[in-house]
Amino acid sequence: MKIETSTKDLLFGQRKISYELSISPRRKLRIVVKPNLSVTVHAPEGQTGAAIEDAIHSKGSWIVRQLDELSIFLPLPTPQRYVSGETLGLLGASISVQSGQR
Repeated sequence: MKIETSTKDLLFGQRKISYELSISPRRKLRIVVKPNLSVTVHAPEGQTGAAIEDAIHSKGSWIVRQLDELSIFLPLPTPQRYVSGETLGLLGASISVQSGQR
């Protein structure tokens, strides 16, 4: 299974949409907008670049709307880090965090 990836840009109105294009053996084109505001386009092998750009352009308003909705949540929260010996509250009880390393 061969997958080709590249980064491309498409102008939709006044907005530039940067996306990662992934070409692989699949049946349909899929557009994914992630919470970190990255856009990935999964396209089937054999589909021309013009057909892919047309499909992205036809979904441009949806992509822009998703990017705008997700941008409210930025910056994304950093993952919580726990220190061995730290005390946490869990369901009304205090528990102590122990390191899993030996």
